[in-house]
Amino acid sequence: MRKDIELLIELDRLEDKIIRLKEIFKDIPEKKDVLQQKVQEAEEDLEVELENYEEQKSEISYLQDELNEINEEIATVQKQILQDTSKGKNVKSLEDNLFQLKRSKNVKEEEISASHSLLKDTEDVVNEVRDDFNSIKKEAEQFFSEIKEREGDFDSQVKEIEEFKAHILSKLGEIENGKELKTLYGQISEAFPGGVVAKVEYDSCSRCFMQITPQVLNELQRESGDEYSGGRVIRCASCSCILYYDANNQ
Repeated sequence: MRKDIELLIELDRLEDKIIRLKEIFKDIPEKKDVLQQKVQEAEEDLEVELENYEEQKSEISYLQDELNEINEEIATVQKQILQDTSKGKNVKSLEDNLFQLKRSKNVKEEEISASHSLLKDTEDVVNEVRDDFNSIKKEAEQFFSEIKEREGDFDSQVKEIEEFKAHILSKLGEIENGKELKTLYGQISEAFPGGVVAKVEYDSCSRCFMQITPQVLNELQRESGDEYSGGRVIRCASCSCILYYDANNQ
């Protein structure tokens, strides 16, 4: 096989390797965004529940202050009743007031009891949401850690491939018509990604499967015997790939 064709085939192989590497990593940015969004949403949910929990604690504290005030009033009225009773005064209005205060006390104690029960439920929700947040955060951190390693490996592999490509292009430039082939390779690769060189198999282009005319096929067969570059570059009329014929593998 011609030397220039061999080098072009090697370039195609390296390009294909890069494409496959990029294919493996193409969904990673989207996955990272999704996980970051999940972490953010879980954190916001936790903040809401914690805020709700603190508000309920504040409400209980406020109710407890009111209950303490009622108890103080009850103690004051009871003391006043004892004093007035000892002096023979009418204490009916004080007793009515004491009755109303005790009713208010009962109501307030029921409110506090209900608030404590609600607070316990809210605490359970907070713990559940916190567990979800920690689980999602751990999943995200593990994913980001693994991806960081894989991205480093990806960059290393791409760099290695690019260096090898540069070596192949350098070798291509050293042979006859190599510079023109380098330019042609770049043009075709940019316009038709997915491979620049195509083998002729069963009298057809192996990339687009277009039938090759007998005249072109004969010329390819003649060119295939040239060990060196300098032969004519023949391109597929359909997909523009550079065609080659391998007599040893038909």
